[in-house]
Amino acid sequence: MPNAKLPSLVKRPLVALIASLGVFLVSFDGFANSRISCTEIFALKTANPGIVSEDQLVRHVTNTILLVPEFQYIRDMAKKMGLRVWLFGGTASSFLHYVKWDLARASGIMNLQKDRFDFDFTNIFRSTQDLDIVVDADPKAASQFQNALAERFPHFLGSKGNKWEVRTLRHRMGTPGQFGFKEALLNDADFNNQSTDSNSVGMIEISENGEPVIRDLRHWNQADSVFLSDAINNRISYFRSKNHFTTIRARAGENPEILSVLRLLVKAFQYELTFSDNDYRQIKEIAGEFDSSTVTNSAALRRIRDTAKKLILHAVNIEYAVNRLDELGLREKLIRMGNSREQYNFAWWLAREPLRSKEVGQGTGRTAKDLNIQVVAHETFSFMAYESITRAHSGEPNVLISREKAIGESAAYGDGFYTRIGRIGARGTGWTIRFDVNPNAREGSDFKVDGDYIIFVNKKALTIIQESLSLSLDDLVTLAENEREFRIDSSDLGLLEKLKRRLNAPRITDELEKLIHSHSEDDHYRLVRILNSLENAGVSKLISEDVLNSVIKNISIRLAQLRKSSEDSDVLKYIKTVGPILKNSKTFGLTEGQEFIQYLERIIHGRKGLNLRKEALFEHLLNVDNFENQLDFMRKFSQQELNTIAKEIISWDESPDKRKTQFWTKLNKKWSKAIEDGNLSVIETLIEIGFFNINHKNVSQFSILQLAAYYNQRKIVDWLVASPSFNLNERNSLGFTEVEQLRLVGKSQLADEIEKIRPEAKGRPITVRDRNRKKIADYLLYRKGAPIIDFVRIEPGSFLMGGDILTTISKPFEIMSVDVPQRTYRIITQLSGNRDYYTTSPSHYMGERRPVENVSYEMVSSWIGRLNRLSKTGDARTQAILAELFPGHKRGSIYGRPTEAQYEFVLRLGGVAEGNYAHGNGESKLGDYAVYDADSTAAVGSKKPVFYNGKPLYDLHGNVAKWMEDWYGPPQGGKDPVGPLTGDRRIVRGGGWFNSARSLESGYRGSARPESQSLFSVGIRLIRKIEN
Repeated sequence: MPNAKLPSLVKRPLVALIASLGVFLVSFDGFANSRISCTEIFALKTANPGIVSEDQLVRHVTNTILLVPEFQYIRDMAKKMGLRVWLFGGTASSFLHYVKWDLARASGIMNLQKDRFDFDFTNIFRSTQDLDIVVDADPKAASQFQNALAERFPHFLGSKGNKWEVRTLRHRMGTPGQFGFKEALLNDADFNNQSTDSNSVGMIEISENGEPVIRDLRHWNQADSVFLSDAINNRISYFRSKNHFTTIRARAGENPEILSVLRLLVKAFQYELTFSDNDYRQIKEIAGEFDSSTVTNSAALRRIRDTAKKLILHAVNIEYAVNRLDELGLREKLIRMGNSREQYNFAWWLAREPLRSKEVGQGTGRTAKDLNIQVVAHETFSFMAYESITRAHSGEPNVLISREKAIGESAAYGDGFYTRIGRIGARGTGWTIRFDVNPNAREGSDFKVDGDYIIFVNKKALTIIQESLSLSLDDLVTLAENEREFRIDSSDLGLLEKLKRRLNAPRITDELEKLIHSHSEDDHYRLVRILNSLENAGVSKLISEDVLNSVIKNISIRLAQLRKSSEDSDVLKYIKTVGPILKNSKTFGLTEGQEFIQYLERIIHGRKGLNLRKEALFEHLLNVDNFENQLDFMRKFSQQELNTIAKEIISWDESPDKRKTQFWTKLNKKWSKAIEDGNLSVIETLIEIGFFNINHKNVSQFSILQLAAYYNQRKIVDWLVASPSFNLNERNSLGFTEVEQLRLVGKSQLADEIEKIRPEAKGRPITVRDRNRKKIADYLLYRKGAPIIDFVRIEPGSFLMGGDILTTISKPFEIMSVDVPQRTYRIITQLSGNRDYYTTSPSHYMGERRPVENVSYEMVSSWIGRLNRLSKTGDARTQAILAELFPGHKRGSIYGRPTEAQYEFVLRLGGVAEGNYAHGNGESKLGDYAVYDADSTAAVGSKKPVFYNGKPLYDLHGNVAKWMEDWYGPPQGGKDPVGPLTGDRRIVRGGGWFNSARSLESGYRGSARPESQSLFSVGIRLIRKIEN
């Protein structure tokens, strides 16, 4: 390429999100408008010698080599064994060129995909590439080192399998003339006299030493490295030796000189390297003299065929590779050595034709922009082919075309590279590569169109959309804990395979080993979460069975060592790790559940340290089915120790360990259940141990007295009143004492009795009303004796949603005291200008005082939208009507449906109503408060109300169920949950007139399709937003 100004490279944002928990599919196509190869960019060094210097590259290699976890392990192991270790040959070349590209990318010289340069093994080396490693050690030590690496890093073996070996620097391996013989590398005449190239003798040291990190075997003691200078200049040097044929393998016919040329060409095509004029003349001379008929040695023939296949499969620019092979006359000679009609034979690969380049947009055909062809997809048949096509960092498509009547090449619509419009290819294999189409590409000269198929004949018309899948161990944990399945499009098997190769056994094991050795509580918690996630079915799709088995084996060995230790700190680590994963103990080969419980009991009895005994007790409590039966076991601790233990358990409500929060919830439910049942002995035991005290408040900040009053447990009430320790004058967050709170929920008689027994507890006089005491309007809804139509303020608070999911409502809101009556629905609809009878009066059971029903979720949304628009209007008459219909209304008030969490919070009266219904537990009095199991709806407020802070709320259960704001999905809990983002059914709550008592329960969840209208028992309960 002639010297030229480097074109401006365009950057576009990283885009595209895969559904499920923070998993990203990254697309980067900065080469869409400017394409320039690595060779061309580094050729610009002649015009600008300061682009990348040797010193910069050496420093970058030194600074980044340990970013590869495998290399960190090698360095640590080399130090332990007293060895020096190098990357060698093709492995050293792969790493050096990768680092060079990363330096160029970071310096702004090349616009390359950033996430490819994370120094993950899979981004540096090909999936079939074995690692060339050299040690300065004797063969025995080299063999030990090799076995250790092979066991820990099976991917080092590449396609060699059990034939992989670690080479020694100064010693021969094997017997000359026999299979597996390897020369020494340094100062060995046989090795030094072979013809080779600068990339085949390059070395990069992993171990720590004061000598140069990058050097050449052929120039060991020279300060300058040809390997390094060639990398800077994007060149490869050929070292032709006049003594090549004197070497042992050459004399045996195993190493013809053409092999050195083929190896050089593989590397040149793999890294887009150029040659000097003199080297190219020598290469061409050897290629010209090559006569395949003279090669008779089976080992030499095998090596030539294997290497010849790599000329195509390892090339990052097949067009460049084929042109060079044709120039050298090698392609045809090599094809004649094989069978080009046998699919996947090396000769078949060499006989294929690349998609070639030419200027885009020639001719007069319609452009891709005219035809709205933006993205096309091609599906290949294997990960190796997928990897080969997408390997180029420049974004050029590295592809072969299909030709008519060619073996193994399907070309129904003529010669070319076959793609399909959109993101899904035509084969259905799942190995999909996607391309941006140059908008200026023209039909006829650049591509042909046949329906959805676009057949390309010009490489420059396409740019690969570089895609990658990024998923960490912590992401896997999140998937497992949320019981979410990892979903990836069936067309993206290539991305999935790349991810699996990243999640290898050494990487996972190393991460877990670090966590095991860490003293951080956060790290230990993370360790447990990861171990638990390994058994999740969704995670197992992303980690191969071999990897999973290897990880489990390594971690099981380490945990077993901790158990046998005499150190309390090791045993403590074992207990705190095994306890949380006990359900998977068989998987990890650790222990049976009952045996572990017995082991904990022995620790509690046999050790002295409180910390260890305490943790053993915690795991004992957390791993038995009925912890309440184990409470007596805690009496083995002193009272002082119990106080320490209880104090910590009480804080479990905020623990990140779900087992502890669940235990805390169970403990509180045990407390509430004892109050519900009037079981005074359990309450006294829980207080004695120290879990609770007599003035304990539940999660919603209600005392024992309020809960006992709700459950009508007079025995518990009398016990509390008789105890001077119980503080009747303690005020809640709204400033009400215990007695005053009883009056606010309508239990004035009980409040009076308590005041007589404990005069110091006398509260302010509070009167609650359940009906209008006088006529406040002409309309029946506001007559004397009618229900009180109002909006009741609901204060923020926490409660156990569904009885066991801790949920917090963080903002106050107001809820209407009754379901929306038909009169109210009709007036709002008419005020909005719609006077159609069926629109204003959709209900099946007609009656102005009855609740509106037979309305779909979508109809309710529309009606509330009208109401909120009317709320903003400046018309005085409209505002006066709204103030009558919705007491407390102000201009601009915002109305809506409650969320499921908000409505259950109301049903539980802010958390005090822990039983089945808002009024109390059990069905016996349900008919006094709810219309259910009936023939039709009744007038709103026909039944008794329940009271919230002294205000009546009617029909919380029954009459009509209420549309909630949420889509239906698993209950979420947490702070202000709003349900899933989408779905096909909406939540309905509260139950209706025709439902049984079970459907009316506070924790019961119903659902219906949002478009469903013929629901004669579903209506509306309004909430009003509180601005301040």
